[in-house]
Amino acid sequence: MNTQKNDPLQSGQSPSIEEWRKVLYDSYVSSGQAQVLRTEGKLSLEHRRPYLMKVVQRTIPTDLNARIMDFGCGMGGLLVVLKEMGYRNISGVDVSPEMVEAASELGAPNVTLRELFPTLTDLQDESLDAAVFMDVLEHMTRAELFAILTQVHRVLKPGGRLVAHVPNASGILGSTIRYGDLTHEIAFSPTSWSQITRCLGFHEPMCFEDRPVVHGAKSLARSILWQIVRIPWVLTTLAETGDVRPILSQNMLCYAAKAPN
Repeated sequence: MNTQKNDPLQSGQSPSIEEWRKVLYDSYVSSGQAQVLRTEGKLSLEHRRPYLMKVVQRTIPTDLNARIMDFGCGMGGLLVVLKEMGYRNISGVDVSPEMVEAASELGAPNVTLRELFPTLTDLQDESLDAAVFMDVLEHMTRAELFAILTQVHRVLKPGGRLVAHVPNASGILGSTIRYGDLTHEIAFSPTSWSQITRCLGFHEPMCFEDRPVVHGAKSLARSILWQIVRIPWVLTTLAETGDVRPILSQNMLCYAAKAPN
């Protein structure tokens, strides 16, 4: 009698959504999909630090005692920056053992290996000041996205903030991000971000273009080049829709707030 567990990849069967996701996520680093290897974490953080500081300044509450949770925190770069900026009540969760270990090595505080949805459902009502999803929500199906954001609205305090970094379907090269990872399910536009957040009770949805943050000569050159490159696309959008401020980057930073009492 054969008691071995049936492996759909070996047997030729079509794996379920849970099975193919597990295969892809279990090899997320070794397949080369993760942006950086653990040994490059500090170098990657130094490269991303100016942008992450901009994210904090633009979207995170200024109260250093605010309770902030980074869902899908990866290597923990944002948590490290928050800690360096003086925030004291911060934590993160991630489903990847490799990423959680790397986050610990990088010095990210309070990172736990756990699925996002059970983490959310275990949180008390109105217990968070900010819920952050950097490069996470695009991995959700629409049903999962609605379930996740419904829980986020529940656990945020009045005036609490939902922050996300997502692929921009309206971007010049937005499909590069949307289809650059087999685990991606969706992309967003400013309109669809407003649609889902308003439907779930959030208000003041906003989206920001991922422009180069100037912090030296190279980033200054990139910033100038980006401004030049986007001109014909702005003119095209203006001619077709009348919109003079399109968001054209591959990714975008998004924000929404829970209404204050």
